[in-house]
Amino acid sequence: MFRKHERLKAITDVFYDALSMAEEVSAAGEQMFLRFYQGRKHDLNSHTYSAFLRFANKVKSDLPLEPSTKGSAQQEVFRVLLQVQQWFGNHLRLEK
Repeated sequence: MFRKHERLKAITDVFYDALSMAEEVSAAGEQMFLRFYQGRKHDLNSHTYSAFLRFANKVKSDLPLEPSTKGSAQQEVFRVLLQVQQWFGNHLRLEK
């Protein structure tokens, strides 16, 4: 997947930097989720809503395949950042 989309490599670099700001991590994560779900929109919430409308119109929908919202994706990428930094021995200070 990284060979096909070189931009994904640049997006993942944010997770390797212990000094990445929350806004950078959030934006990188949103772009990563959009790439995974092959989203054509620039906003994850818009893409999720469009996917919901497609699933809702099916007789037998598969809602677990629906993309994450921006808020849930943001929490997931913060967990990924924390895990990657712990692997490198960097213990980040958690804030609310």
